[in-house]
Amino acid sequence: MKTPGQLACRLWLLGAVLALLCTGTDRSGAFAASILTVTTTGSSGPGSLAEAIADANTDSPPVTINFAIPPFDGTIKTIALQSELPTITNTVAINGFTESGSSPTPTNSPVLLIALDGTLVGGGAVATGLLFTVSGSVQGLIVQNFSGAGIAIADGATLTLNVISNNTATGITVAGVGNSCVNNFFVQNSLALLVLGSNNTFSANVITNNTLDGVSVAGANNTFSGNLISSNADEGAVIGGNNNNFSNNTITGNGDDGVIINGGSNSVASSVISLNVNDGVLADGTGGNSLSNDTLSANAAGGVILADGADTIASSVILSNGGDGVQVSSTANIIGGPAAGAGNVISGNTGNGINITGAIISDFSTPPPDSNVVQGNFIGTDRTGTNNLGNSLSGVLIDGSFTEALDNVVGGTSAGQGNVIVFNGSNGVTVANKAIDNAIFGNSIFTNAALGIELVSGGNNSPNLPVLTAALCSNAGVRIEGSITGYAPTNSVHLEFFSNFSCDRSGFGQGETFLGFTNVVTDTNGAATFAAALTNFDLVGDFVTATASDSASNTSEFSQCALVTDTQPPTILQCASPITVSADSNTCEAVMTNFTGNVVATDNCSPTADLIITQSPTNGTIVTVGTNTVIITVTDQAGNSTICTSSFIVVDQTPPIITCQSDITNTVDLGESSAVVTFPTPAATDNCSASVTVTCDPASGSIFQLGTRTVTCTAVDAASNTATCTFNVVITGPEQVVIDIAPGVCPNILNTTQGGMLQVAVVGSSSLNVSNIIPASVTLNGVLANTNSSIADVAAPFVYTEGCPKRHHDGIPDLVVEFDVTDLVSSLGKVKNGEVKVLTLEGVKNIIGTLITTNDTEIITNFNAVVGTSTFVGQDKIKISTKKCPLPKGLKNPF
Repeated sequence: MKTPGQLACRLWLLGAVLALLCTGTDRSGAFAASILTVTTTGSSGPGSLAEAIADANTDSPPVTINFAIPPFDGTIKTIALQSELPTITNTVAINGFTESGSSPTPTNSPVLLIALDGTLVGGGAVATGLLFTVSGSVQGLIVQNFSGAGIAIADGATLTLNVISNNTATGITVAGVGNSCVNNFFVQNSLALLVLGSNNTFSANVITNNTLDGVSVAGANNTFSGNLISSNADEGAVIGGNNNNFSNNTITGNGDDGVIINGGSNSVASSVISLNVNDGVLADGTGGNSLSNDTLSANAAGGVILADGADTIASSVILSNGGDGVQVSSTANIIGGPAAGAGNVISGNTGNGINITGAIISDFSTPPPDSNVVQGNFIGTDRTGTNNLGNSLSGVLIDGSFTEALDNVVGGTSAGQGNVIVFNGSNGVTVANKAIDNAIFGNSIFTNAALGIELVSGGNNSPNLPVLTAALCSNAGVRIEGSITGYAPTNSVHLEFFSNFSCDRSGFGQGETFLGFTNVVTDTNGAATFAAALTNFDLVGDFVTATASDSASNTSEFSQCALVTDTQPPTILQCASPITVSADSNTCEAVMTNFTGNVVATDNCSPTADLIITQSPTNGTIVTVGTNTVIITVTDQAGNSTICTSSFIVVDQTPPIITCQSDITNTVDLGESSAVVTFPTPAATDNCSASVTVTCDPASGSIFQLGTRTVTCTAVDAASNTATCTFNVVITGPEQVVIDIAPGVCPNILNTTQGGMLQVAVVGSSSLNVSNIIPASVTLNGVLANTNSSIADVAAPFVYTEGCPKRHHDGIPDLVVEFDVTDLVSSLGKVKNGEVKVLTLEGVKNIIGTLITTNDTEIITNFNAVVGTSTFVGQDKIKISTKKCPLPKGLKNPF
């Protein structure tokens, strides 16, 4: 804070500078032509800086003053002035970097070799180093030890990379507009930078170790960005004008406050204000100032003091200061806000997070309304709301000790308005003494060392707490029942409800999560009951609390804790549908499917995502064929459960395995056309059924006619799966051949009175090669053939029934065998003359084919080999004659 003596000194200095600046005449023009060079460190005379300035004032503007002072050995050339330099009344650019060996780089440590020293100037008067009444520029100079300002500028001047040090009044005084001061170094001046004008720019300057303030601003609309203002003996910056913008500055380690704002509508943004000996920021001007995105930390006293009113603090971190994080002794201030990111982190401070004391006045009979708004802040933690960075005292203190602190708002019921007030060393919110009508709405207040809200010495007129009688889960939320008493009759009371993971040790829990609110109207006795249904909250096993606020927004402390209970089981809206699967083809088993994903359930309290759904048998269980009942259980967070059932149907879809026998061949005698054939039942097995039914069509024991017939056997398991196999039954008789008894004779006559031989021809055909017949096997009516046989193409046979047409040879060899007539007659037994007999010829013939044999590794192929034999049979009729020679009646010899 400034003493009356310091303020008087600054007013004198302001007057002196203005008087100096008013002596010149503004001349302006573009920088160009005339170049003057300083060649000596002399205070005056040829080649001196004084002479160069005097000449520059008379030359056509603009004029450049360069330096070339020997020796050029890289040492600093100090111009020790004996008297003040001429006031600069023409546009002049003074460039110290023209001295050999100097350099503007690096900007954080340039090489400056021209020093302008005012130790010997003045004789008791206030002396200024360089005084511009017009636009111009100075760069690359050391300006030191002047009793007035090191440099004083009016309008349009540019000061770059100068070292301004040890000047008694100010380092630089800026009286006009449109000036730029960039990358200068202010060291050990009394007041480093005095800004009386407006619309000037100051950036990237280092202002350190000055014996008064670093910066003092009396003008308006000036911009300060990227400056380091540190270790000055008094304030870092004093902002006395309006609409000045301080951004991205570092203001640290100063001997008093970091920033004092004595004007209005100024802004301090994105700056670090730390380690100052008093407060970080003191706003004690005309109001409407703003702090945004700043870091105010480790200042020895408070972080921010709002003493002028209508100020705003947003998006800032106010951390670990030695007093309160924010102290408010004025009205209509806004701390934080509901917009995303607008809230401040106000944590780790030695005092309270926020201390609202009300305006300090002497007339207690007409206290002003405060109407400060605190919203969206993190008080006692970081922006995650989880790390313990508690303030030592209360998170928020509203104290009416000086005057009533009225109508303050902490939080709100709309999105983003509530504060997170947590981990503080005393109460979350304390309302004390004459502080009344303060609304504490919609905040998250928990894990504070004392109470969530405490009303002390009549704070907020000490309204009664709500009394909670029940907290029951309902419709995925909670139904909170209770009552209030002791309020104004027929008046509206605002009730807010909160949930907590655990109950505060006092039994009067805090308010971790804001659930919602309802308004009730009291009866004529000032009492009311309530039943608030709040939805979309997962609250089973949590505790709820409530606050009540009267029509003047006097908010009560938190009510007692009430445990949220749930006795209603979940409702299953849709059980899982039955599932049918095929059994394993080998084991006749299946793996149980997961049914839980197809269950749709809801609960009166637990969110759907928190319902636990299980099944028995469990997913992955091995089950057998058949209908397996699946019991599905839905359990809510309170342990209430509901069941439904479904089915896991395992079906056998694997057919049995049946093996039929090989084909059956039966041969019947001549004249027979069928045979009864029996066969064993084919073997059959199944993956599931212990026994399999096997039937064959035709069945064993059926009559099979000559030829080939397929038998189909069918196996059927218990699940009606079928499998079939087949085999053939072949019924055969002797091969039928054509024979001609007594070839060439028609009709065929057997005379019983004559002996000799009877020839019989076995007629060859395209399918019968008679050379394959074994003659010795041939019999006629059981009489073996004579050994005489021949193969020839005899006349085409005369068949008895065909009459006796003349036939010709057919070109196919026939086999002719002979039979003894006497033996044949004997085989016939008793016969009559003219009787017709059917004689049957039987025999065996070779089956010719290809025979393949092996002799070790040699394969031998025999074509036209005998691979088997078969029988044959043929019949022809013959008429019996018992007379000697004559033919039977009615027959004639056709020859």
